[in-house]
Amino acid sequence: MAGKGFTQAIAEDEGLRQGVTTYQGYLTSLPVAQGLDKEHTSIDELV
Repeated sequence: MAGKGFTQAIAEDEGLRQGVTTYQGYLTSLPVAQGLDKEHTSIDELV
């Protein structure tokens, strides 16, 4: 996984992708976004 790079690793691994809370300036964790009253963008839309 380390040789793939971060973007490829999260694109290929659902479990890893679910652990991402922010990505490229977007808040990707729905529970965190709700807790902060901020907009949420699904990580699936970004990778």
